Amino acid sequence: MKETELKASSPQESPQPTGPLSVGRKANLDIKIKGTRGWMSFLGIVIIVSGAFTALATLLTGLMSVRLPGTSPGFWVWVLIVSGLIICAVAVFFGVLLLQSSSHAKKYLSQDSETELLKYHVKMRIFFQVAGIITIIGLSVGLILIMAFSVR
Repeated sequence: MKETELKASSPQESPQPTGPLSVGRKANLDIKIKGTRGWMSFLGIVIIVSGAFTALATLLTGLMSVRLPGTSPGFWVWVLIVSGLIICAVAVFFGVLLLQSSSHAKKYLSQDSETELLKYHVKMRIFFQVAGIITIIGLSVGLILIMAFSVR
């Protein structure tokens, strides 16, 4: 059987299917998606909640350092607050992507819609691309800090 080919004229457009999946391959795909959908929802919710707790802890820490009598917030307090809020925003973004992907998977399974299957894969692609980019940035910054502070 011929593989399903996807065509998209630009990265922003959703790819459109050009060929059918065989019945056996589709059934196998449905089983795999059904098995991962619940975990994606669970992990998406956990990531969003942890992002909210990170934001709350960051803001409380920043407010405590600002409100202590006789102290004034320094530059590093503001760096802490901004970096904590960026981490929170990324976590919430990841959680939302996983929940959206799970929702598209659910619609695909209930409606047997190839468009929903493609939207599911687009959301997962974005999730993994952003996670990979953040990992590369984190490793690079970590390596630079190790080199900067290990030189004596």
